Amino acid sequence: MVKQEERTEINSEGWINYFHDASEPKIDEAIQIRKFQILFSEIKEEMLSRAEELKLNLLAEKIKKYSAELLVSFTPVFLLFSE
Repeated sequence: MVKQEERTEINSEGWINYFHDASEPKIDEAIQIRKFQILFSEIKEEMLSRAEELKLNLLAEKIKKYSAELLVSFTPVFLLFSE
């Protein structure tokens, strides 16, 4: 049976392998699809870590930007205006 940690590593490596050779438009398209959006945060964190290790700066930047945008879009309105 595959452990959660191994599954996270396998998933993140699959995405990294795809992104490694992808063009910028393909990276943009891929990180905006639902399949990417619903990935566990552990997988996204592992991908970001691997992207930075492999010096895939464009990918790391896009993952960070998109994750921040997604976080803001899911922030309840009352939290944005609370003191």
